[in-house]
Amino acid sequence: MGQPAVQPATEVPPSPAELVRRAAAGDRQALEGLLPESLINAAFSFVRHRLPSQEVAEDLLMEAVEAAIKGLPKFRGEASFATWLLGICRNKVADWHRLEAKRRTAPAPADFSDVPTVVAERERLRAVVAASDGLPTPLREVFWLRKAQGLSAAEVGELTGFAESTVHAYTSQACAQIRKGLAPQYPELRPPGEEDDD
Repeated sequence: MGQPAVQPATEVPPSPAELVRRAAAGDRQALEGLLPESLINAAFSFVRHRLPSQEVAEDLLMEAVEAAIKGLPKFRGEASFATWLLGICRNKVADWHRLEAKRRTAPAPADFSDVPTVVAERERLRAVVAASDGLPTPLREVFWLRKAQGLSAAEVGELTGFAESTVHAYTSQACAQIRKGLAPQYPELRPPGEEDDD
């Protein structure tokens, strides 16, 4: 009676944690295992639907992937690598929208009679930017996405990970703090019923 054929041992694929460890150590094959084409495509789709052009989306995705690779030693595995990468993409998109909002300026006047109005609006915009810079990061981010970019609470929630109720609360808090900060320079922004200190 013949001996049964010996089946070749099936190679066990490395765990996600092992892939991360190897990739952080410079193993290119492990890095490719962490970044399959399906994940890259999903990440691109995520950012493309939130940005104005394919070129901007491609540049931002490259930045996100580079940030993820550099951050591998800090990855703790509390979420999947895919979730972590998409979180980086989400933060990059939010940063892009916030910076884009700050780049906006008032349109050039149609004639010289509009110059004082345009100058005043630009001065107020600079004052708002300066006041918002003093806000806690979550409030500042929500404020610019909602008020400057005109995104809905749901869209801001999707970008930042905050619940819609939190987005509404942060927007109200940010606006209140900015009004308070600008009130000495722009009395019309003072909340009703609030008197001067002097």
